[in-house]
Amino acid sequence: MTPALEITMNSASFSKRGELTTTTILLGMAVLAWTLTVYQSHTMTCGMCSGMSVACPMCMGTGKPLFISLLLFLGMWATMMAAMMLPSLTPMVLLFRRIAHQRRSGGQTWVGTWVFTCGYLTSWVLLGFAAFAITRLVQWGLGAIPGISRYNETVAGLTLIVAGIYQLSPFKESCLRHCQTPLHFVLHGWREGSWGALRMGTSHGFYCIGCCWGLMIVLFAVGLMNLGWMAALTLVMSLEKMSQRGKLIGHVAGLFLLAAGLLLAFKTGSLHGLVWQL
Repeated sequence: MTPALEITMNSASFSKRGELTTTTILLGMAVLAWTLTVYQSHTMTCGMCSGMSVACPMCMGTGKPLFISLLLFLGMWATMMAAMMLPSLTPMVLLFRRIAHQRRSGGQTWVGTWVFTCGYLTSWVLLGFAAFAITRLVQWGLGAIPGISRYNETVAGLTLIVAGIYQLSPFKESCLRHCQTPLHFVLHGWREGSWGALRMGTSHGFYCIGCCWGLMIVLFAVGLMNLGWMAALTLVMSLEKMSQRGKLIGHVAGLFLLAAGLLLAFKTGSLHGLVWQL
């Protein structure tokens, strides 16, 4: 065996072992995040986080200083996002690792996939600030508008309608294409060093948010810690990105949400009552 062939075989063996290790770590993190999420859902005894309610005053830290409430919410949010998004992120991380490995063979600096993954999760944590603001706004509305809580199902229905419409929109399709075929992004948007990998992960995360936010707002309608819906949405988002029929799956999900939202919003004239209440 020539030295060059031996080096090539060793490199291929290293790459396969590394990919298996990376996959195991990412899926292990997802399992851990799901375990913590299940634990969180069972410790929230008020029941509002798993029902048809946008915000849970007890679980979101009402009565505590705003900063503490924000930290508690972001911790819960980050755990949920890791549980739901890491499975579908795995192929992208493996692609990043392959390109980084090839570039290291050419003399470039090696960057660990964990940096890219941290950048990706950072984008979702940033979205958590907006999610926290929404929960606070809803809590304010529940206290400021008498009787508004009677229309929880109507508001939930309108939320599902928005989610369904977005699932069928061109912008959703554009972001989904990026998530399905990220090779162009990796090759043409490559940035050297750890800071560059962090920026790449964050950028990819924002594309992923563009792809998935319509589905994520469903949780504000059915309960942020609704485990059944979390599992269903995780499956849909993973199939959208990883299946050859991802676009069709997204459209089917959109039509389902649209139909469910219409049924809820127009149930027994509740939408008309909500308009008059406001």
